[in-house]
Amino acid sequence: MNKNVIKVIKRDKKDGVQKEPVVVEASKVERDGRHKMANLVNNWISERRENSRVEKVFSDSKILGWKITSENI
Repeated sequence: MNKNVIKVIKRDKKDGVQKEPVVVEASKVERDGRHKMANLVNNWISERRENSRVEKVFSDSKILGWKITSENI
């Protein structure tokens, strides 16, 4: 069985292109748009949660009323 020898050469210093961070500043219009969109989504989520709570309370009250009337019969 023949095994090939692989020689690994490591460089001490890497001679490559240094990456510089790219700074991109969003314009005020873009920031305002994102801010408005975030507020819209937050408002929608909170409204949805409140509606779910109200529906649960209504449903629970109807079920409780049904249980009370069915026990009396």
